[in-house]
Amino acid sequence: WWPCRQCLGDKIDSLRLTVACPKEYRPAANGMMVSDYVAGGKRITEWLHRYPIAYYLVGLSITNYKTYSDWLTLPGGDSVEVANFVYPEKYDQWRRKSCRLMPAFRMLCDSFGPYPFKDERYGQAQFGWHGGIEHQTMSFISHPGLDLMIHELAHQWFGNMITCGSWQDVFLSEAFATYCELLATEKGLAQSSDPVQWRRVCINKAIRKPGEAVARVCVESSEKIFDTDV
Repeated sequence: WWPCRQCLGDKIDSLRLTVACPKEYRPAANGMMVSDYVAGGKRITEWLHRYPIAYYLVGLSITNYKTYSDWLTLPGGDSVEVANFVYPEKYDQWRRKSCRLMPAFRMLCDSFGPYPFKDERYGQAQFGWHGGIEHQTMSFISHPGLDLMIHELAHQWFGNMITCGSWQDVFLSEAFATYCELLATEKGLAQSSDPVQWRRVCINKAIRKPGEAVARVCVESSEKIFDTDV
């Protein structure tokens, strides 16, 4: 745990994390790694993020990551680094699959404006939970599935740059991220090949629980807040 003010409407203006861990490990965190050195058998790493950020979007993961980067070139010559922090035993799989995100990344920039944190970078860190979470500039995802990568990347615009004022309204950012999956599908950039069938599946899931509503009434349970069947 770490002390913070748990208020979605009050973002801190920047973030600095200093991490000490066994020297064979590598941390993944928000923003840019500005220093990395070994002293006294410990790896000391400093991360700096210079954008406003909500408390729940701060993320830190530490293990024996193997790292590499993909690069997205944008119109005008700008480029965005997509850093990948992956388990060594999954490195070949990730290296083979993560590059598929680049066309969808460009599509999101063309559709919604430049990547909101382009002066730093984007990253993907593998973690042990199922699915993913859109930590700002460093999404944590369980596997390099294209739909999952697109969903968490889309949250950088809708959820991170633009953040709901209440957990009751989280359906708005989740809906935008899900819509971006559908948009990528319609353009042939996602795993699903039939956008009509994909949309039908989403609708059927939503109407499966007629007594529920997309706006969250109960915000005490994360399972309720992120119930994908509503």
